[in-house]
Amino acid sequence: MKEGELIELLSGIVGAENVLTDEIELASYSFDASNIRGLPNVVVRPSNNEEIIEIMKIASETGTPVTPRGSGTSIVGGSVPIKGGVVVDLLRMNKIIEVDEDNLLATVEAGVTVSELNRVLKDNLFYPIDPEIKGISTIGGILAEDSACPLSTDYGTARDNVLEIEVVLPNGKIAHLGTKAPSKQRHLIDFIIGSEGTLGIITKATVKLSPKPEARYGFFIKMSDSSDAISIVQEAEKKGIRISAFQAIYRDALKEIGEEVSADYIDFVGLIELRGDPLWLSSWVPKLREIISELDPVEIEEIEEEGIEGYWSKVSVVHDVMKTKGMTGLSISFTIHKDKMRDLLQRIDQASMRLNLPSITTFHPALGWIIATFLFGPEEKKESERAEKAISFVGEEVSRLGGSIGFGTGIGVSMADQYFKSSPDAVRLLVMLKRALDPKNIMNPGKLIPSREI
Repeated sequence: MKEGELIELLSGIVGAENVLTDEIELASYSFDASNIRGLPNVVVRPSNNEEIIEIMKIASETGTPVTPRGSGTSIVGGSVPIKGGVVVDLLRMNKIIEVDEDNLLATVEAGVTVSELNRVLKDNLFYPIDPEIKGISTIGGILAEDSACPLSTDYGTARDNVLEIEVVLPNGKIAHLGTKAPSKQRHLIDFIIGSEGTLGIITKATVKLSPKPEARYGFFIKMSDSSDAISIVQEAEKKGIRISAFQAIYRDALKEIGEEVSADYIDFVGLIELRGDPLWLSSWVPKLREIISELDPVEIEEIEEEGIEGYWSKVSVVHDVMKTKGMTGLSISFTIHKDKMRDLLQRIDQASMRLNLPSITTFHPALGWIIATFLFGPEEKKESERAEKAISFVGEEVSRLGGSIGFGTGIGVSMADQYFKSSPDAVRLLVMLKRALDPKNIMNPGKLIPSREI
């Protein structure tokens, strides 16, 4: 089908005003927070699932690639149309259908953002999975990637906070998976959560809400040895202290944001948050203060509840660094046993130095979670190739040390090859499922599964 005919058909579904073909408009959909590039042929902005059904029927008939997109916050290229085709912008699907406060549930369309949902909830409730700590990710995107966040220590990932979804499959059929009622029968819903838009477009979901903690307390610390972060977590666990969140910026990222790392040598800057019953915190805070102080921190600052939100911006810098520097980044996200975190941080240093690429790394000691991003110029092919080598090197080390790739961010473009190397049997099973549901490979091609394997 000619492009003009496709545009005419799509305009008949969503209205001409919601079909974007202008060169500048298309360029704004050619990247996400990763700055990985891929130009769509057309962008459509549906407002309901009936329109998505018709869009998918046309895409299926014509073999046109389809890339679902929410807020474009993926750091692994999850919403980049690397094969061209149609981008389905879901932001107009932003209805909050129902809030069931008695059962701590909310049913929302896929384009609702975390901040939009939290704004309509009572003061004592919130949706806890907020990957950027800014509330800008959409519920659909969070579920597609099975996103994690600093609070995943307490609340798990997106998969742990959803009961029911509605998904439009590649052939335009609609499926309702899961149930609002308490049930262990998840089965097929778990195929879709974390499938990164490669099996269908999530259009609606019933997610779990959580009560806000009665009390919060924070420690903002600067330390001279990243192994101290692990020691803090291990000692806290021994003393019965539950750390709700611990996010740290490694020294490579500190260099990129201009933080002093030479005079008083700083290996990482971190924010630790305790949440819970005020009585628990009255016991935990002095114990954690003692644990940190015994490790001789370069700096320690204690934060009362009302000041904690402002400190999260100090340890959430990856998107800001790439945007400010106008650079592209290939990221690798993984979990590893806590006693191996220091080793992996050193491997990231090695990759950065050997391949002459700046890197920015954040890590979550309580989760054993590390995200490393290697930066390069958008048009620099040789730098891009070196970044791929860096991801491969770190990925091989993760596998060698018993880690797992893709936690919290999805696999996307950045880690597809390394995911296949580390988990070939899992990828082959995914390929079989993909071929059964999406035989023409139109749904978000090039993500999660390397293109050559389809």
